[in-house]
Amino acid sequence: MAALPALVAGLQQRGVDFHLGVTTPGLLPAGPGCPGGAAGGEAGRLFPVDGSLPRWVAGRTADAAGKVQRLAQVGRRAQVERGMEALQRALSPPLVDGADDPRTPQPLDGNAGFLRPDASLAVLVVSDEDDHSPGTVEGHARFLAGLKGAGKGARTVVHAVVPAGAGCATAGRTGGRWEALVQRTLGELLAACAPDCAPLMARVGARAGAPADRFPLSYRPAPASVEVRVEGRVTQGFRCDPVFNEVIFGAPPPQGSRVEVRYDRACGGAAP
Repeated sequence: MAALPALVAGLQQRGVDFHLGVTTPGLLPAGPGCPGGAAGGEAGRLFPVDGSLPRWVAGRTADAAGKVQRLAQVGRRAQVERGMEALQRALSPPLVDGADDPRTPQPLDGNAGFLRPDASLAVLVVSDEDDHSPGTVEGHARFLAGLKGAGKGARTVVHAVVPAGAGCATAGRTGGRWEALVQRTLGELLAACAPDCAPLMARVGARAGAPADRFPLSYRPAPASVEVRVEGRVTQGFRCDPVFNEVIFGAPPPQGSRVEVRYDRACGGAAP
């Protein structure tokens, strides 16, 4: 995608310490014409499986924008796209924490080191058709919400460039499952036939480098008991999200601010 270098450059300008990798919706080999060492069957493994290129790019890497764009040249992959399942495999054992996938013949094809437990995760989906994975969208959303630990669901967000609205001749039918997952994770959506991806990339990059505006709570609060202080001063510029059990600021506190949330625990109010 031509807009990827701009995204990377924006992240670097903001000083974001990122890891950026690519995988595909292919679970089974599609044919010898697919580059990367898995014939299109990455099944959640970062591309390229054969290690012919570094399999992810870090924020301080020289020519990071060019290297990310080369990683995105995956060719035409699976005829039946199962992107949500591929995403879940990429972020689950044995791939997420293993240097090698013991189920496959390729050496050192695990994703260990890519995902960092303390870093937020932004997933950018680019597809010309909807997802055809087994399972419900809500099931995949719950997996992503639990990825960073209890009460930290908002630290994983899915953005997508997929068929939406009226569609166009070069894309399939509306990507309803991807649209639903984007909505569920409060991500950004762009129709696949939009003439320019740059505005979406700019928003994704700005969100990745912005100060935190969401703070998870350990327990369900009693109604009307929540008090929020920023640097010791009470503020009213927030709301409580009952779905993710978080305090969400209308405008994020300045970077590095001390945020305190005081509340009474609701009767039976376990953490989500």
